[in-house]
Amino acid sequence: MLFEERRKDALVIGIPEEAFPSPRAVSWAVYGGGFSIPRIIVNHSINVNEWIEDGAAYAASFVRQRGFPKESVVMMTAVEQRFQGSVDRHSNDDRFAVRTYATVGLGNVLAAGDPVAIAPKFGTINLIVAIAGTLSDEAFLECIAIVTEAKARFLFERRVLSGISGAMATGTGTDCVTILSLGVGDAIVNVGKHTMEGSLIALSVMDAIAESLALRHGASLLTK
Repeated sequence: MLFEERRKDALVIGIPEEAFPSPRAVSWAVYGGGFSIPRIIVNHSINVNEWIEDGAAYAASFVRQRGFPKESVVMMTAVEQRFQGSVDRHSNDDRFAVRTYATVGLGNVLAAGDPVAIAPKFGTINLIVAIAGTLSDEAFLECIAIVTEAKARFLFERRVLSGISGAMATGTGTDCVTILSLGVGDAIVNVGKHTMEGSLIALSVMDAIAESLALRHGASLLTK
């Protein structure tokens, strides 16, 4: 069982060593990115009016101030944590399970390949995808692709357009993602679109994004 603490300014996910002795993660995050063996994963809400020049230094200071272990992963967002969506999906035989956490801001939506420009507004889609299984390195990389495709599909289906080019948005300019493999259960080497695992991961991502937006805006897709 993961430990979850929802604070005003952070979702803190603890990974108890006694339950999960060999977790692994791959992340694009301001602190603890790349492949890691994490004990804490944090989605931290910053003050929307506070400009942070060096996100990595800020996150490192945040980890020290909160007394988190060095083996932490920290993502940052301007979205308040009360708008955190979380969705579970599992196979019919319960041999595979995934939980996705999402905070969604759409003020900075862009299309891949847009001209480089300063974002007119804050906006980040942060995703934490926790998988009850043991992912191979190849499966980690494929999982990032599936999660990214699921995010893009969600934006496509809702006709969300880039604020720069007007093209169909594929994400925001500051999205972060963490894929967590808890290191228990079956070995997983393939999470592509022809697999049950890949399907459930994608569905959990889209549902968690939808839940976060519903918490913020009801049924609308108004941007902040």
